[in-house]
Amino acid sequence: MLANFPDNEYAVEFGAAPVAANVQTIASVSTVTSGGTTYYGPEFKWVRINAATERSINTDVNGGGLDANTPLYYDPTGLPKPSLIVPPMLGIAPNLVPNLVATPNAQQALEVTTLAVLPDGTRKLLQYVVAPVAYPLNFPSALTLAGNNIQFGGAASNQYFVNGTDGSGNPPPVAGCNPTGNVYSAIGTTGAGNVTNIVNPLNPVAPYTGIPNNRDDHYVGTLPNPLPLIPNPYPSVGNVALTTGLQTPASLDAMIQTITNNADVVINGNATQANMPASMSQTNPETIVVNGDFSMTGNFTGYGLLVVTGNFAYSGTTGWKGIVLVVGAGTTTFLGNGGGSNEFDGAIFSATTRDANGNELPAFGNVGFDISGGGGNGIYYNSCWISQANQPPTYEVLSFRELNF
Repeated sequence: MLANFPDNEYAVEFGAAPVAANVQTIASVSTVTSGGTTYYGPEFKWVRINAATERSINTDVNGGGLDANTPLYYDPTGLPKPSLIVPPMLGIAPNLVPNLVATPNAQQALEVTTLAVLPDGTRKLLQYVVAPVAYPLNFPSALTLAGNNIQFGGAASNQYFVNGTDGSGNPPPVAGCNPTGNVYSAIGTTGAGNVTNIVNPLNPVAPYTGIPNNRDDHYVGTLPNPLPLIPNPYPSVGNVALTTGLQTPASLDAMIQTITNNADVVINGNATQANMPASMSQTNPETIVVNGDFSMTGNFTGYGLLVVTGNFAYSGTTGWKGIVLVVGAGTTTFLGNGGGSNEFDGAIFSATTRDANGNELPAFGNVGFDISGGGGNGIYYNSCWISQANQPPTYEVLSFRELNF
């Protein structure tokens, strides 16, 4: 097929023909039946997928000339769009590694080129530049509470921990991924007053009485801010910086809409674990959006990305592996009751983006987190399960063009 319909465009883009040893070719085996006749193969003759570079798309993104070797990345949070970047490089050739610390939401940009031959013999060469749809979900703590007035009721049970050490707890492994061991805050907040509300509230009202004094050492992680009157390095509770996408009600709502558009399951109304898809499993995490309240009871474990736009409650031996976003209207609450031996591995983020009437707030509203009833073994930061839950669901088109052939 390539002998009859060669890819002459590759040499134009990269300045040389592809090295055969570096090219993986997959033959099409698709069939289409029409009018009782079976047609083999698609109407296009070939599709080429390759890493996009400045040279291949003929665009200098950083003012340094057309680089033919360094892969381009797309930062969905960058401005102006389409925010293609050449990442800084570490190491010495040929062992160069992209350094994307400054742009953690960046995804590699790819070129998709295809040649089609129409019935009259006309040839069309089309090319897309695409990048994986990525949600800017980077968490500074195992549990992040973003709000104006955070009320917190800590667990009195000895088995309940919140640990910001990546890979702590007892989660099932994620194939091909090892936790980094990096240490984050156990609980991250926005605002100095909220730290006090969690550690030692001035006017506690049950059940929001803060962390019990004899459980300070159950909140393990970094200590971003020195806390006077705390005689030991616990608990790990402090102000954290939120990444783009989590910073305001507007940015968070926009991201939730994107997640909803690409979700595996969207439930409009209140739900329980009985409404969760049977196809969801440890090896097949899914994205679930509950537009309402969600409660888990009994013996249940969820896997993937869970969005709850109301209140979240759980009890018994229940937990989640991945990401939990509780972003509701009115006062968003997270209620955990009962014992059990399950846990949450990954990260939890809770914030109120809308008032009781559904109007978007200019700043995050009140948040309540009550775990005073127990609530299993706790919350443990896990980058592998965060990554597993945050897998790109599809690709977005950054540009499109028809080439002369």
